[in-house]
Amino acid sequence: MRPDNLHLTLAFLGSLPEERLDAVHAAGAALRAAPVRLELARVEHWPRPRLLCALPAPGPDPLAGLATALREQLTTHRLPVETRPFRSHVTLVRKVSGTWSGATFDPPLTWVGKRFALVVSESTREGVRYRELAGWPLRDVG
Repeated sequence: MRPDNLHLTLAFLGSLPEERLDAVHAAGAALRAAPVRLELARVEHWPRPRLLCALPAPGPDPLAGLATALREQLTTHRLPVETRPFRSHVTLVRKVSGTWSGATFDPPLTWVGKRFALVVSESTREGVRYRELAGWPLRDVG
């Protein structure tokens, strides 16, 4: 993955008709959540999608609440929501072949999310590129 393509997906919407984008914007704008901190502590190979991913240490997922709140807003705005459980990860390498053993980051890589965005993936000759369509801040909600 190119550095400018690194991202963490909170909710995957797939291919939506353009007329549904207003609903996505409304769902994003309605979400109220505090900034989040994620410490990426390990690398894992997922053979089925053929990915090498950075993940937090085992235990409660620090982004689960944010992902749940976003899914609730998407559902409220009658948008499709994935049924697979959310799992924080950053894809590092796609189309991985062979077997990879786990690795750790020491110290963990810290990422602080202060905003989230609606992003579209576009296929180019150089591979997939991600482009932001809209973004919203994460602010303390207290």
